[in-house]
Amino acid sequence: RNMPLIFIAGTLITTAIEYFTGYILEKLFHAKWWDYSQNKFNFRGRICLLNSIVFGISSVVLIFAFHPLAAHFVLLVKPDIRLFIMDGLLIYFAADMIITVKSMRSLNLRLEAISKALAAAKEKLDVSGFYNALGISQRLERLHELLETDRGRSIYASIENAGEHIRQLINDNRLSQSRMIKAFPTLRSTRYPEVLSMIKEKILHTRKDNSDVNTENTGAEKSDRVMRIRS
Repeated sequence: RNMPLIFIAGTLITTAIEYFTGYILEKLFHAKWWDYSQNKFNFRGRICLLNSIVFGISSVVLIFAFHPLAAHFVLLVKPDIRLFIMDGLLIYFAADMIITVKSMRSLNLRLEAISKALAAAKEKLDVSGFYNALGISQRLERLHELLETDRGRSIYASIENAGEHIRQLINDNRLSQSRMIKAFPTLRSTRYPEVLSMIKEKILHTRKDNSDVNTENTGAEKSDRVMRIRS
């Protein structure tokens, strides 16, 4: 019942959990799920003073406001039903954890495949001498010269195939991976940051486009209703 002690304990314990959770996730999945580097008084981007204070205040609110109410309703439920609900929640959380781990592993394999495909395409262009030319116009001239030869057409065809493979990998937005990226929009890969940025842009941009379309449709429907009412 000591509010200052609850605040201090809530601040320290939740901050420690957040720090070590972030550290373990980075080591296991080679990704930063959140980053407080832009915040003042942060430590390695995993924790920051502002969030720690918010955690402390939240702990006080939960313990003194929500917990008594929740405990009251829980005690109204029969013990066997409480046990059944608890088992169901445990199964749900375990399944969610397994799906998340598999999704993150699959995403890392996908990032690696895209990175290798990009490197292979760049290597073919390097061999062709495309990158040795300075300036866009010179590169385009070099590209036109290459396309006039069988070797150049072969290189172009292989690059086209690699590009199609890369597009398929980027567009292969599985539901579990999309859900994870939408839940953690600041997710950043420590191994393939540029590749993950392309996938995130595709997923988040598609989400924004769908939202804009829905907004436009809703606006059109409202306008149509207004016109009908006026008529």
